[in-house]
Amino acid sequence: FVAVLPDAEAHYALLLSQPRRLDILLAVFAGSQFLADTLRRYPAFLEWATDPAVLRGRRDAGRIGADLDAFLREAGPGTERLNALRRFRRREMLRIGTRDICLRAPLESVTADLSALADAVIARALEAAWAEADPGPQGARLRAGLCIMALGKLGGGELNYSSDVDLMAVADTEAAAGCAGAEEIWTRVVNRLREALSRHTEEGVAYRVDMRLRPHGTAGPLVAGLNAAARYYAERAALWEIQALVKLRPVAGAGAAGARCLEAARAALARPRRGREVADSVRSMRARAAEGRSGAGRTDIKSGLGGIRDIEFLVQALQLVYAHEDPDLLTGHTLEALRRLARKGRLDPGVADSLAEDYSFLRRTEHFLQILEDRQIHALPRDAAQLTALARRVLGPETTREQFAQNVDAAQRRTREQYERHMKKVSQV
Repeated sequence: FVAVLPDAEAHYALLLSQPRRLDILLAVFAGSQFLADTLRRYPAFLEWATDPAVLRGRRDAGRIGADLDAFLREAGPGTERLNALRRFRRREMLRIGTRDICLRAPLESVTADLSALADAVIARALEAAWAEADPGPQGARLRAGLCIMALGKLGGGELNYSSDVDLMAVADTEAAAGCAGAEEIWTRVVNRLREALSRHTEEGVAYRVDMRLRPHGTAGPLVAGLNAAARYYAERAALWEIQALVKLRPVAGAGAAGARCLEAARAALARPRRGREVADSVRSMRARAAEGRSGAGRTDIKSGLGGIRDIEFLVQALQLVYAHEDPDLLTGHTLEALRRLARKGRLDPGVADSLAEDYSFLRRTEHFLQILEDRQIHALPRDAAQLTALARRVLGPETTREQFAQNVDAAQRRTREQYERHMKKVSQV
């Protein structure tokens, strides 16, 4: 790191006057190879990320978007713009990761920041895609009809450090009536958006994009018409597809089209359902997610039995079975959903608090696994030294790997017990 600094002596003087910066620097180097590589590549990011106003201040989506706009104004078109998006993401990930590693920021704050960052990047990538598509004089009407929706972790506002972004494109075909080649232009724009996010450049990728959760899956059009999507979810969608709509949220493009899509999704979610139907569907999905995720000396804290998926699927089962009586239960944010279920009397407050605590612990562990090398990983390391290092990052420097493993095992046992017990209750509703 020192070797790439333009003025090493000035850096040492700064560390002498502000020793907390050295603590942060060493903690980041110890906790994340990805963030260490970012600092070696862009050493000037350290001063920005350790500025108290940046490190401890609140950066909402508006502020992040404004800063990204400033980044992009200095970049040229094409690949240069894509690289600017990726450099900005690296800088923000450094800030978020530093807050997580050094300040032990709450999980909800970290996931909100990661989601706001993705929202800003997607919105600017969509703007660039429209500019490149050059839709001509009908462009304003076409823009007013296209919305990018998020599902999964991003849709719930609880994104991971290294996670795919699940996106769905919807368009108001009625609003664009008379526009020549509307569907073709929308498809071209969405393809350009996907490329802008997932294409490899010298700065890597911004986000891996998954668009398979759209109506009819990969067999359906890349851009779904609003009316067609509403009919699909009302008449043909499997229950697991309806379950995915719990996390649906507009993130970029035409807000009116996004609101209409969300309204159709809420109508599908709020239909009365038998508990047995919900329980059978959720159990089937959960079993598929768990296949091959445990055993062979590895502990999968996401999809293994008692992992993060148990809590998420249990919450979604309760939402599906009770939403027709109380639509306010419908939120894609897992921790907020637990609070609402407890407040509405659908889940014992003590159980909700216990699930929330275990969920936060498992998600925090997942975060420290992923931020190490910016990899989508959910299994605890087999290597004793790596497991000890993870234990210390998650629970503190005095923690042993044995203590950490016991904590993980206890959280998963509690989670699995509550999942099984409450899924039985769901099946009896």
